[in-house]
Amino acid sequence: MGMNVGKVSSLLLLFLVAVCCRNAAGQEPVPGTLTITADTPVVETMPRSAGRSFMRLPSIVYTFELEAHCAAGLMPRMMSLSIADTRTSLAADDFSTETVTLAKLEIPAAQIAPVAVDNFCSGDAGARDLIQTNGNRADEREVLRISSVLSVQASLLCASETESQMTYSSKSLDVMLSCNDPQAGGAKVSY
Repeated sequence: MGMNVGKVSSLLLLFLVAVCCRNAAGQEPVPGTLTITADTPVVETMPRSAGRSFMRLPSIVYTFELEAHCAAGLMPRMMSLSIADTRTSLAADDFSTETVTLAKLEIPAAQIAPVAVDNFCSGDAGARDLIQTNGNRADEREVLRISSVLSVQASLLCASETESQMTYSSKSLDVMLSCNDPQAGGAKVSY
């Protein structure tokens, strides 16, 4: 019933050679990369009634810097960006894998959930801090950064005549609220 040691060794050696040859011949290509950098838009708002803790945002325009690289032997074919129900696609002629590609996407207000803004821009001057702008004058605004209001998903299609590869990336998107309160004596920054 048992196999002799020579047969087991030979079978093991054949198996290892087959695995090594398969990996060398059909190695998975190094994946492409897709890096997203986004600005943080500033949304100006007027003072609100005290006690209101949620705010609906207007349409927001985000500007992206996209850095795309295809794996060796593959050429870029298409890139797409998606935020909520807003999408855009870039054909290979519209972007570069040699330089950073700029793209803008406007997200309609109806696609943005209300954001929590407890006590922001409620007319309560409280303890505000002065922010120096342009080195001389104080900005008269209360400012609140809201993290992860939206997120962007991006994909990059790279292909040759015989194969194709998709690369995916995502990034959370922030927004900065600025209270345009002409009666405020300074600015308060919250992050």
